[in-house]
Amino acid sequence: MSNIFDLCQVAPSQQSRMTSSGNWLDNSLNCKNRLAFMLYHHIAALIVCTPKLRGAYTGSEQESERTMAYSDRELLARLIACEAGGEGETGMKAVACVVMNRVHAKGGEYARVGQGSIRNIIFQPYQFVCASETEGGAYNPQNIYNMRPEAIHYEIADWAIAGNRLPDLGEALWFYNPFSPKCRSRFPTDVGYWQTRIGDHCFYNPTNAYFST
Repeated sequence: MSNIFDLCQVAPSQQSRMTSSGNWLDNSLNCKNRLAFMLYHHIAALIVCTPKLRGAYTGSEQESERTMAYSDRELLARLIACEAGGEGETGMKAVACVVMNRVHAKGGEYARVGQGSIRNIIFQPYQFVCASETEGGAYNPQNIYNMRPEAIHYEIADWAIAGNRLPDLGEALWFYNPFSPKCRSRFPTDVGYWQTRIGDHCFYNPTNAYFST
């Protein structure tokens, strides 16, 4: 198989014309050095002109690569830490239950979008603030990429993934912080009715209307 350096070979009929001082060898080596130099600069130019070779990814591409590197367990642990890190063990378990209830939803929007995937549920648009680096067009520092989960977050993630649930939570699919002593009777719309409050979060079970979403 030929290669680029074959261009530097001198035909036997021409070799006899070279002087005995080694000019043929010198010329061949110089040719190869020039070709190597040209090849190096050609590759360098490709790297400069090709964004992904030089590491110039867009924000969404960088985010996608990071999320693909995380396992479902890692994603859930980070979400628990981000969404409910200050809510105590029960509060963190409640948020984990909501995620897993969506994963195993028997109908409605979450069954259609999630398809049994923790990753799909967590990154469904406009659901969990912590799953996005931007909120309302501004940088959101409280996101899963900035979290450093501890042992308890992984333990709760494992607990929820294994099928465990808090008995008082029902089949809750939503939660939110009302920043007041009272919880709304419905959330986010008529698809959810109030079930319980745990710490600062109000939790909501699906109504029949949810299954039409």
